[in-house]
Amino acid sequence: MVRKPSFKKWGACVADSTPLTLSGKTVFVSRARGESPELCRVLESQSARLFAEPLLRFAPPEDTTVMDVALTKLGEFDWWLITSRNAVEFAASRSRALNTSLKDLAGRVLVGAVGSATANAAQAVGLQIAYAAHQQSGAGLASELALRVAGKRVLLLRSSLADSSLPQALAEYKAQVTDIVAYCTLGPDDATKARLLALPWAKVDAAIFFSPSAVKNLADAIGLEPMKTATNALCVAIGPTTAEAASQIGFLRCVQAQEPSLEAIIAALHAGVAGSASQKATGATRA
Repeated sequence: MVRKPSFKKWGACVADSTPLTLSGKTVFVSRARGESPELCRVLESQSARLFAEPLLRFAPPEDTTVMDVALTKLGEFDWWLITSRNAVEFAASRSRALNTSLKDLAGRVLVGAVGSATANAAQAVGLQIAYAAHQQSGAGLASELALRVAGKRVLLLRSSLADSSLPQALAEYKAQVTDIVAYCTLGPDDATKARLLALPWAKVDAAIFFSPSAVKNLADAIGLEPMKTATNALCVAIGPTTAEAASQIGFLRCVQAQEPSLEAIIAALHAGVAGSASQKATGATRA
């Protein structure tokens, strides 16, 4: 019998009793070092052995016409809800191609963001954030803005792999939703797959995942048997949808960071490692 794992959430502060060392621990980060340099620096400063490989690649859609039209009419929307830094970056790139800026295109549109990283990215290109979600999900953002988006024109610029939960939630709140693919999310390239296959998964103590797609792409890249070994590691999941994906793929020990901040990720990792060391697993064990 296999029991489903439970997920513990950890916020921004590491408990005072938690030793700030990962000596002897091997940690896998599902991003390139350049994508999360501070996280990698902190892990190595705490004596972790680190492997960092990107499980996602991003590219513009083959045809940007629909997105370009939406951007030129951005000021006609009531809300623009942003769920990732990538949406900001690809929208900013297209605005430059249109010889303008997102700040100039935005007009009076209200901008809502999921997560501090997304909000910071939006602010960095000159957008003003009208609302930042307390819950780290698109559906959470929709529920928190339910009264404010009712009957309003809402723009979504999202990944090619984005699920339907956000537009469905907005539609239930009577919002008029325009949902457009702003960028394509792709799996790792062949060189990265080869490096992933060569990693000593039996020695990995913890793996940090930032999205459901990253979890799925690891399984696709290394195959069934290596993945069985990889799922013995502690999973540190950023957000509830990532935690659910980790559960479905086979991870049974998992902690969930409440937000995608450096502090929250490190706190979750230490809590999970401490729980494993004391044999108080954060999830169920295989029967």
